[in-house]
Amino acid sequence: MDLSDPKVWTDGARVIIEAPHIVVPLLGLALLATWWFRGTIEKGSKDALKERVGSLEERLRLSQERESDVHAKLETVQTELNKIQYHLPQNAGKELANSATAASTAVSGALSVLESLYPNVRVADNPQVIKLFSGPKRAKLLSLLGEEVIYAWARRMTGSTDFVRIAGKDWEKFEFAFAPKSSDPRSINQTFLRKTVTSSAAYCDLCLNSTQLLRAFPSLQIEKSDCDVL
Repeated sequence: MDLSDPKVWTDGARVIIEAPHIVVPLLGLALLATWWFRGTIEKGSKDALKERVGSLEERLRLSQERESDVHAKLETVQTELNKIQYHLPQNAGKELANSATAASTAVSGALSVLESLYPNVRVADNPQVIKLFSGPKRAKLLSLLGEEVIYAWARRMTGSTDFVRIAGKDWEKFEFAFAPKSSDPRSINQTFLRKTVTSSAAYCDLCLNSTQLLRAFPSLQIEKSDCDVL
């Protein structure tokens, strides 16, 4: 349809004149639909723009807060540096001594934590620890072992001779057993963890940690070892 052709406009006018009761309502509906569609599009666009602007404003606010926080921390650091620079020339020896003390304390703390994380008490060579498994404090010991407040290590009866951690939930499956050394010069004291169902030994050479034991039983007499006896 060529809108530049006069005939198109003449024919269109004739249709409107001959059937106005049909064409006029259709034109009205077309205009109404166009108006509604444009309003919907504009509203959607405005809502999207508002949401985008709100998101950008929120990002700007967060960036400003982070920047303020960074500036505050930098000012604090600068203040502390100024204090150190002010005191250092006059009290250099004291400042260095304090730094050395702080470093030593930190190292001691780290070593203390490390010392509580490896086996250094071979149960078979510690009579008082053996008594814990059969004496009045047995329930406390087993509870702490079950909750892994006190760690336990042992060697499997078959396969690798490396120490493995005994999971807390596994203590209800085992019974502790101690076998003192015999007259054979090659014999050594030995401990076993036997399965409660079959009574067969699953692990041997039980070892615990001195720091954890003394935290729970302060008066316990313990002999430390490297737990490397085979």
